[in-house]
Amino acid sequence: MKYILCLAFAAITMISCRIEPPLNLPTEDVVIENPIVIQELEVIWNIDVSWRANWVYDWDQEDSLNWGPIGYPEPTRYDVMRYFLGAEMNVPHTRPEDDFIINTNWFQRRFNFGYYDILVYSLIDSPDQIQSVVIDKSNYDEVVAYTHTRGVRMYRPKAGPVTVQIYNQPEIFYSALEKNVHITHDPADYDYYDEENHVWVKKLEAVLNPLVYIYLVQVILHNNQGRISTVSSACAIDGLADKTSVTYGNTSENDVSVQFDMRLKKDLNPKKFAKPGETAVDVIGGKLTTFGLCGMPPWAITRASSRYEGTRANVNNNFALNLRFKNECDSTYYYDVTKQMQEQSHGGVITIEIDVDTLKIPVSPTPPTSGSGFDPYVEDYKEEVHSFDM
Repeated sequence: MKYILCLAFAAITMISCRIEPPLNLPTEDVVIENPIVIQELEVIWNIDVSWRANWVYDWDQEDSLNWGPIGYPEPTRYDVMRYFLGAEMNVPHTRPEDDFIINTNWFQRRFNFGYYDILVYSLIDSPDQIQSVVIDKSNYDEVVAYTHTRGVRMYRPKAGPVTVQIYNQPEIFYSALEKNVHITHDPADYDYYDEENHVWVKKLEAVLNPLVYIYLVQVILHNNQGRISTVSSACAIDGLADKTSVTYGNTSENDVSVQFDMRLKKDLNPKKFAKPGETAVDVIGGKLTTFGLCGMPPWAITRASSRYEGTRANVNNNFALNLRFKNECDSTYYYDVTKQMQEQSHGGVITIEIDVDTLKIPVSPTPPTSGSGFDPYVEDYKEEVHSFDM
């Protein structure tokens, strides 16, 4: 996904395509009007996420109505922040010279001569005008995004009872930072002169990368025979970053748990996962959006591999699956999906296969703790590894 940015500069005092008066006369007062900048955005969608080969849950109309489509949406509005650096490159940001929203693929502003950093990020189009992502601009050097917690839940991993804050999923959006854009007096720095509009034109290219990644999580149930009747919305994956840098795209090193919804579909026929003699299986599926793994560099089209290359490889990702059985009992089971997620650090398909014959199914209902969607009856962590190339 590339955004081609064209910067057109119009100088008021201009004769025969030359900027006058000459700039090499220090004894004279040189007065030049600020150039007019026209910035155009051309969107080229080039994110290739090939998950259909391993995704057997499918995604029907009901899923889309409940949780939206699977793919990356096209943005329609953008926030543009211009930082004037002055005569030197790579200096700390002060308050943005300009911060404005555009609803089209172009804008026009006046620039001072000198260096600029230009941060562009897409705004979220929400049908109900409500969004989970919060943009924090309090640090001029690094804009960050985060979501709020959904509350505190109790669960019981290997280490015993632990209190965990569950975070909302972020909506998908994108950003790009153009650093050290040089606005000069020299016509040689521009690509061409527009005779009709009397403007100098300079072309720049920027790539708006996604800041939120999609994981499709599916659970293949072998030998269910109606014993698992449904799945609770209290499913979650932990070990995920709580924030991301809108400016640079890297994720926070702080790990949290993110909750997402799942749904059970019965009697599917995914030949890829069928056992000998099996004609159909039940499949639980859901879509998780996340800022990504902790301490992770941003996605880039030039990345040769999607494997994790961050600073917190020791953080585990555990999938909490809350199941309800036909005897009206429910239990939470934990599965280690660290390897799968680190092999697909910027999104992909997470697959877990369960033989229901091997589950410890509760024999009587246990009232859940107030405010908790989790039952204290817990299966130990299990490691499932499925390779998937992005």
